[in-house]
Amino acid sequence: MVTAYGYVDDYTSIRISSTGRRFYIKQATVWNVIDEAGVYRGQAATFTEYSYIE
Repeated sequence: MVTAYGYVDDYTSIRISSTGRRFYIKQATVWNVIDEAGVYRGQAATFTEYSYIE
């Protein structure tokens, strides 16, 4: 969905932190990052709800 529209709202997923700890994110917004030349550089996300998975 992000690929088609450039962003997605209300995204929910399990992610892995930089320290290797798994966590569950809820109601995130994810968007594509494009540089000044129009080159795709990856994705970014913002969220306020998360919980660690033990």
